[in-house]
Amino acid sequence: MPVNQLVLEFDHTLFDTAQFKKDLSGSLESLGVSTEIFWQTYPKARNTGDGKVFYRLERHIELLQPFTNRSHEEMLDVMRRVLANSYKYLYSDALDFLNRMLSLNINLTLLSFGNPEFQRAKVQASGIEWFFKNVHFTDLKRTDILYSLFGTVQPRMFFLTSKLEEVHNVSSLFPHVIPVIKRRVEVPLLTYRDAGYLNFEHLKEVRDYLTIVHATSFS
Repeated sequence: MPVNQLVLEFDHTLFDTAQFKKDLSGSLESLGVSTEIFWQTYPKARNTGDGKVFYRLERHIELLQPFTNRSHEEMLDVMRRVLANSYKYLYSDALDFLNRMLSLNINLTLLSFGNPEFQRAKVQASGIEWFFKNVHFTDLKRTDILYSLFGTVQPRMFFLTSKLEEVHNVSSLFPHVIPVIKRRVEVPLLTYRDAGYLNFEHLKEVRDYLTIVHATSFS
């Protein structure tokens, strides 16, 4: 059976979120805000009272304001410059991967988790939105958004993610979904070995795997 549907995530999968955050924190040093203060206040700017992830630049700036005499507008301006350059944080093989999926005529659905406004700004500035048949910005759990989009009974589809801890729930609820994990450098290789799922270090490896699966389905 060919690869008809690929659902994939944006952060840590196509987009180097760790480097983006590092540069976001560093952008404020010229305004007197240290990276230590940035990360000290980051959890409050990112997490809501009900446990959801909902990062807002404006909220973070409010938390940083007591640590600098620079204005809200100055801080917002330098942080927005990093956001506007989101295309720089695509993994080096991301465009090649997406172009191959396009060549194979595989339907692509992009999921971006967190504050929809902030996530939309990152995706749009990255310049890759046009590759996808559907793009969804959501703060739902992965199982909830997959159910709302596809239900529980569908033809086989692949799910590319870096969120190893949620893959088991997805596999249990959606047996037709084949998870493919893009490894994160901070996760030990033994963790991936013991998890028992397909996993790859680079998108070019995922590209080659899906190309083979797709091509051999016609033989």
